Amino acid sequence: MRLLRRILFTVVILLVALFLTPSAQAVLASRVFVAARSGNDANACNNVATPCQTFAGAITQVVAGGEIIALESGGYGPLTINKAVTVNAPDGIIAFIHPPSGDAITIGAGASDTVILRGLTLNGGAGNGITVNTVGQLFVEHCTITGFVSDGISFSAAGGTLFMRDDDVRECFFGVIVESTGTASRAVIRGSNFVENTTGVYAFSGSIVAVTDSVAVNNADFGFAVSSATHDADMVLDHVQAISNGTGLDVFGGGIPATLRFANSTVTQNETGVSVTGVGASAFGTSPGTNLIAGNTTTDIFPSLGTAITLQ
Repeated sequence: MRLLRRILFTVVILLVALFLTPSAQAVLASRVFVAARSGNDANACNNVATPCQTFAGAITQVVAGGEIIALESGGYGPLTINKAVTVNAPDGIIAFIHPPSGDAITIGAGASDTVILRGLTLNGGAGNGITVNTVGQLFVEHCTITGFVSDGISFSAAGGTLFMRDDDVRECFFGVIVESTGTASRAVIRGSNFVENTTGVYAFSGSIVAVTDSVAVNNADFGFAVSSATHDADMVLDHVQAISNGTGLDVFGGGIPATLRFANSTVTQNETGVSVTGVGASAFGTSPGTNLIAGNTTTDIFPSLGTAITLQ
């Protein structure tokens, strides 16, 4: 009897040890597949024949720096990202997230991690489309973000950089807001549209934002705005169009520098074209002939050219 007990005890110990070894645990894959209609999160999702069903399921199976690929159109559910990863919906596939509550995507990755979101459709939610708390670099490419009660993208990753390319952000509060209470957050935005938000692109305290070849149209308050409170804020615009907004370009200084520089841009059919107010606010526009500021309903430039706004 004692011998039998010893044998059973030894077998149990060996089984526990085997279970705890890395080789016996699930191996993370560098490429994981998802299919909203035919997938299952219980699958081993490293094969197109056995995909996951949701992004939340796929993120648990992908290695840091790996890729999640959507195989078919459908809803993929909210996603929390805590590591470097690429989430990719190839051309022809509509991979949408319509969160029942909260944010569509929340990013709390490492301070040096790179996250890439490509080809996603985020629509209709009570929170933000994308909330970014920590990241090294976030690339948002060919994405559509629509109808969020709060912000399309809320980027507050101190020391991080947001890159946007060929995106559409519509019907949100702030289309994009960039801010930081520590090391400056940065954003580089190219070829994107900001339509019917309260404000299109907002560079708030602790941010440095550059926007090129982009459009802000029919935003209720501001097309492009920069303001300071506890930290400096800086925005540079090149080849942008601000049309039919409350104010096309707005700068507000909260006692410390808030600076706007713009060139090769069109500001027209807004209630106010360019507004520069508050302590520390300044705007610099290249001239002659590189900017069109005309045809705004109430005022083209407020106040008039002088210490607040200069055409260089």
